[in-house]
Amino acid sequence: MVALQVVHSRATARGVTVALGAADDTAHPAAWQGPVTISAGAAPACVVGDEVAIVEAPVLLGRGILYLPTYSGSNNRVYAVDSRSCRVLWRSGYFNGATSFRGGELSMGEKSVRLGDNCLPVRGVTVVR
Repeated sequence: MVALQVVHSRATARGVTVALGAADDTAHPAAWQGPVTISAGAAPACVVGDEVAIVEAPVLLGRGILYLPTYSGSNNRVYAVDSRSCRVLWRSGYFNGATSFRGGELSMGEKSVRLGDNCLPVRGVTVVR
């Protein structure tokens, strides 16, 4: 899993390019309004659904799956999106707090979920801190 470095609302890693839309601040962006557009290898570019909007860092990529932290008001949610089809594969419940990844765990505020070898959450394994 790698954290993508977003420059001018775009990030590229491992053959995947992500365009996040308009930034909230051009000099020091903290969030992007969408729509999120993804190009991966020879696959045609696709646009992620409207539910994935107001993306914030860290944008993560592992095994072709993008993890996109989002927020609306005080509700945060993380989406796992297939980089070739833009299909949402998984979404977290609502939470408050920051998102991070370390040691095979995706932390979302006070909760964490373990990711399997395929970079998708292991069903039934949610750790509450």
